[in-house]
Parts: sequence; C-alpha cells; structure tokens
Amino acid sequence: MSQASVSSWRALRRREYRLYFFGQLVSLTGTWMQQTAQGWLVYRLTGSAALLGVTVAASQAPAVLLGLVGGAVADRLDRRKILLWTQFFALLQAATLAVLTSMGRVHVWHVIALALFLGVINAFDMPARQAFVTELVPPEEMGNAIALTGILLNASRMIGPALAGLLIARLGEASCFWLNSASYLAVMASLWAIAPRRLAASVVESATAHIREGLDYALSDPERRSLLLLLAATSLAGMPLFAMMPAFAEGVLKSGPRGLGWLTSSVGFGAMGASILLARMKGPEGLILTVGRGAMGFGLALLAFANSGRMALAIPAAMAAGFAMMTTFAGGNIRLQSRSDDAHRGRLMALFTMSFTTTAPFGALAAGWAAERLGTPFALSVGGSVCALTGLIFLARNTAMKGTWIEPIRS
Repeated sequence: MSQASVSSWRALRRREYRLYFFGQLVSLTGTWMQQTAQGWLVYRLTGSAALLGVTVAASQAPAVLLGLVGGAVADRLDRRKILLWTQFFALLQAATLAVLTSMGRVHVWHVIALALFLGVINAFDMPARQAFVTELVPPEEMGNAIALTGILLNASRMIGPALAGLLIARLGEASCFWLNSASYLAVMASLWAIAPRRLAASVVESATAHIREGLDYALSDPERRSLLLLLAATSLAGMPLFAMMPAFAEGVLKSGPRGLGWLTSSVGFGAMGASILLARMKGPEGLILTVGRGAMGFGLALLAFANSGRMALAIPAAMAAGFAMMTTFAGGNIRLQSRSDDAHRGRLMALFTMSFTTTAPFGALAAGWAAERLGTPFALSVGGSVCALTGLIFLARNTAMKGTWIEPIRS
C-alpha cells in the first residue's frame, strides 16, 4: 500500500475510532434506507411534493429550538453516554414506523409526527456525534477522522438508497424501517466497546450563560461567521434536492423506487469522492476557498440535474452535486473544528448543525410549494442558481480577505 493510501486512512489505526467507524457504517446505511423509504411512502400516500417538504421540515425544525441546548449538553456531559441514549430513542422511532407500516395503518400524519420526534433526537445527537469524533484520535489526525467520517456517511448514502429501492419494489417500505431499527444495535454495541476518554465537564455557570458564552466564542471569529453563513445559505437553497428527489424520480423521470434509489446513491458516490480527497489533505489550510468553490459547484450541478430530463444525464449530475455538496459541508466542518478548543467544540458543532438544519426546513417548504405550482425542475433550478451566486460572493469576499485569515488552533 502506498504512503498516500496509508495517510488517507490513518485515523483507522486507532481502535476506538475503528469501532465507531464500522458501527456507524451499519447504522447510517439503515438511516439512508429509512429516509429513502420514508420519502417514497409519503409520495405514494399523497402524491404531494409539498408534503415531502413538510416531512423534511418536520425532521429538521427541532434544531431551530433545541440545537444550542444540544450543543451545551454535549459540552457538559459525557458525549458517549449522550450518543447511547439518542441511538436508543432513534431505534424506538424506527420500530414504531415499521409497525405502523407493516400493519397497513400508517397515515401521512404518523410519518410527519415521527419525523418530528427524530428531529428532537438529532438536535442532541448531532452536536455530540460531531464533537465525539475528535475524542477518538490525537489532534493531528482530527481532520483525517472528520473526512473519514464523511466517507462512511457517503458509503452508507450509496448503499442504503440502492438497497431501499430494491426492497421497496419487492417487499414494501416497512422492510426498510425494520432493517433500520435493527441497525442501531450495531452503533450501540460499538459505543459500549469504546473506552470513555472524556469525563463530564465541571461547569458552574447556568445553562443560559453557558450557551451565551459559547455563542460569543463561536461568532467572535470573522472566519467562523463567514463559514456558518455560507453553509446556512447553501443549505437553504440546495438541500431541498433530497426532499424533492421522490417527486423528481417519479414525476419527471418516471423511474419508480429503483430510480429514486439510484439517484440518491449517485449523490453518495460523488460525495464519497470528495470525502476521499479531503482525507488525503494534511491540514485545514486553504479550505476556505475550497469550500467556496464547492458551494458554487453545488449550485451549477443542481441546475444541470434539474434540467437533465432523463436518467442518463441525471445520474452524472447527481454525482457532481454530491461531490460539491460534500466539499462544502465536510470542508467547512474540518475548518471550523480546527478553529475550536475542546471546551467549546460541542456548542460550535451545534451552530454548524444549525447552519443547515435551521434553514433546510424553510428551503424544503419553499421548494415543495414551488414544485407543486411550477414544477420540480423549476424549484431545483432556483435553488441551484442561489447556491452558485452565494458561492461566488463568498469566493470574492474571502479572496480579498485571504491575508487576514487566522491560522488553526494546534493544541
């Protein structure tokens, strides 16, 4: 194996990170199976692109109210224990959806309510999970570990939807929900096997003061502010791609659940390529411009996807969108974490999570409304145009400010 290959996978030499990595790979594959099946179920029950947007909005809206609370909890308590509890409740959520669907008693309001419940879970899970990764490797391997986590996310994004498409066509949506509920056992087992490395922090200030102090820390740096604003705008305009995917697959391409699986997996394939390139990087320097180029490329790829009209063109456009999307969000994550100390990492990761989960519900609702009235291609084209313009403005601004950037924290 070449030195470059070893360097790309170096965080996997750490036992604790290895356990986490493979447990997450199983669990996230199940998660993507459920997300694909859930979108198809809503569209099958209602035929409404607007309700697809409502379902996605319900799953992400709790981060608006609880994201900062989740970040403060991640900085105060044992992150490993937080993750064990969130995975347990996510298992219950998936099993409930599986039972309702298997019995033929599921209605769209059940799906939306359970998506909302999962959103509450994720408001605590995501900041803890993002910060927990950095506890499993030494500081010099943090960027590599974050990029490898992106690889596992996108490996699961490739495998999960493709399997879901096959299973939905043969066995129905409930099979995906059952498999997802079982997949949580893998990540819970891996978390139990990881030796705790960080005790709960001793914090004497009130929760409100703790949150306020974290906000002051995160937003005092102009670079962090700029990155968070870019990610929020990109999520608002670009992430409705996933909410509208069932409507595009069935309403535009007439490709059914298998086509939906292939399109979602294609996004994951492209994102996997970006994650591998990020894993090969030796440090976070230069990522600012890379993130800006990613946002602009995401917008252009969305425009190509929206106007593809047939599967042979939609698949490569989806791959390009996945590559650019992962460059933007994973690159932004690495750069942000390089500018944080561990005491503030949970709250900073809450803001990172909120930068896309807070705006994504509004984007999904707007895209669903536009798709119902003007067509799914139009809705995605508008989002792509906004993404490309936002990335261009970010690039222009940060190219001019290049000499003022602050170097990453090394300790």
